[in-house]
Amino acid sequence: MEDWNYHILNEMAQTDELTQLHNRRHFMYAVGHLIQASCYEGTAALLIFDVDRFKVINDTYGHDVGDRVLRSIAEVSQREMRQGDILARFGGEEFIVFLPHTTKQDALKIAERLRQKLSQQGISLQDQELHFSVSVGVAELGVAQCNLEPLIKQADLALYTAKYQGRNCVMHYDDLDLASCERLELVR
Repeated sequence: MEDWNYHILNEMAQTDELTQLHNRRHFMYAVGHLIQASCYEGTAALLIFDVDRFKVINDTYGHDVGDRVLRSIAEVSQREMRQGDILARFGGEEFIVFLPHTTKQDALKIAERLRQKLSQQGISLQDQELHFSVSVGVAELGVAQCNLEPLIKQADLALYTAKYQGRNCVMHYDDLDLASCERLELVR
């Protein structure tokens, strides 16, 4: 019985209750450990994506509909991930994915496919279908990079640039004009 309780508590500590995905704590531990253990030598990428205009969805339809949107995103995202990818709800309406053994070109393809699948997804309401979109930021793990934090910051900056440039799109950190990002105060 004690082993079962430990297992249940451990699972609860690693899982986001709403989406049933890994939570931020588990993601940071698992991916951080993977990167630090060997200064990850393979190609890898990170995606950060979130719901465009999520506050409007919550304000217009209520938080219960917002929760349904987040669960729908989790379900679609899980189906689109490959074995070995690490997907988590990072916080609020933000999700994160570590893509091991993935080149920049493949990461961009995965991000675009995910963006398209999610934009085709809808939530049935009583009298209408609610559609939503996501913006995606992509960053590539540097050679022998041993720290997850800079990778997250790069993907996050790419995400905010995607939002600034009109939403419902994918941006890669390497393709950003960092001088423009500073002028627009996207670099924090």
